Amino acid sequence: MNKKTLALIAVVVIIIILLLLKGCDFAKKPTGEEEGVIDLAQYRTPFINANIDFSCQILEDDTILQDNEISKTKLNESYTNHLLPVDDDLLMIQILDLYENDSTVIQEIRSGVKEC
Repeated sequence: MNKKTLALIAVVVIIIILLLLKGCDFAKKPTGEEEGVIDLAQYRTPFINANIDFSCQILEDDTILQDNEISKTKLNESYTNHLLPVDDDLLMIQILDLYENDSTVIQEIRSGVKEC
C-alpha cells in the first residue's frame, strides 16, 4: 500500500479510537424522532476537509500516529478548525456513521490528500 492509502486508513482508525476514548455510548445514538433533528448533510464538507487536513499532517509528520494523545489532539484540532461538533460525542458518531463508508466522501478525501 502506498503512503496516502495508509494515511486514509489511519484517519478512519484514529476517528474510531477518538470516539471510543471519549467514552461514547453507541447504544444512545439518536433515532431521529427527537425534537430538533440535525441535518447531518451540513457536516459533509467539513468532515471531508478535516480528514484531508489531518491526513496531510500525517504525511508531513508520520510520527503523529505513534502517539495516541498527539493523534487525538491533532484530529480534534482539525475537526474544530473545520467547525465539526467535537464536543458532541453522539453527533460525531452519527457523522462518522454516515460518511466513513461513503465511497464519494472517501474518493474526495483521497483526491484532496493527493494535493498535500
